Amino acid sequence: MKFLFLFGIISLLSFRSFSQTTADDFLKLGQKNDSLKEYKEALKSYDKAIRLKPDYALVFNKMGLDNYKLKKYKEAILLFNKAITNYPKYAEAFYNRALTEIQIPDGPSALRDLDKSIDLNDANADAFFYRGFVKSKMNKPIDAISDFDKTIELKDNNIKAYIFRADEKIKLGKTTEALADYNKAYEIQPDSANSDFFTKRANAKFKNHDFKNAISDYNSAIGLDDKNLEAYINRAAAKLTVSDCQGALSDSETALKMDKKNYKALNFKGTAETGLKDYRNAIMDLDESIKINPNYSQAFVNRAAAKYLSGDKKGACVDLYTADGLGDKMANGLIEKHCGSDQIER
Repeated sequence: MKFLFLFGIISLLSFRSFSQTTADDFLKLGQKNDSLKEYKEALKSYDKAIRLKPDYALVFNKMGLDNYKLKKYKEAILLFNKAITNYPKYAEAFYNRALTEIQIPDGPSALRDLDKSIDLNDANADAFFYRGFVKSKMNKPIDAISDFDKTIELKDNNIKAYIFRADEKIKLGKTTEALADYNKAYEIQPDSANSDFFTKRANAKFKNHDFKNAISDYNSAIGLDDKNLEAYINRAAAKLTVSDCQGALSDSETALKMDKKNYKALNFKGTAETGLKDYRNAIMDLDESIKINPNYSQAFVNRAAAKYLSGDKKGACVDLYTADGLGDKMANGLIEKHCGSDQIER
């Protein structure tokens, strides 16, 4: 009897201890699990908190975040919906739901949620950044730049904002301004610069006719990722501009090992071969480039050069007329200079 009596007291104390556990206690336990990246365990604790407090918006938001981290995006959105239903002015929940919608992707919904989040809290630099990101995906560079401006105003060391703003400025032809942003991002955190960054900055330098420094950045890009196809192709183009035909040929060949049907690499290979006076192979490679992309006017112009230098003036003029028909800006001037006396059908 004494044993049963003691057992009853222990059971009663245990029950009272459990019953005194609050929703906030389970919230703290869930947060501890989150700090250890034990998201599934955290969700169990949050679920217990919700059983005790069914309208706990903060916990619904936490559960949404954990599902987001587990890449369960549909479940995450449902949980953020509940957080917002219970607290309609929950800026963070709108922001988190937007991030989830970006992953789905559902740009229009993400944009609406980011607008709402910013209306409720206009001090969140990341909300402006991701709204700029969404607008960029919607091909709205001017609007995107405005949001990246605001991001930088609130958080002037946000390197992603500088890089993304530079990308949008490139779309608008503002190459010098874009370079300033790429350089600022590099100045803030040089160790974070990856192959993609150096390729982008090199492309901007190329557009600014700073070919020597463009090549330097392409070198850095390839040094960090020797499978960077774009960097090899564009470095080949840059080397052609400084008359390094052998270097351009080597880069084009490397690019073609990665993608044998790359019409740009074939074009630059053929152009390099022309510079090296290997006209036969140049024409063959340019033929292949045109076969893959019949609307690539640059290949027609370059094949015209190879034909002209090999003695086929008539064939060169036919290619120039074709390039002109495709809208190539160089072709018309070359026709006037080299084909004026030839009666060749366009």
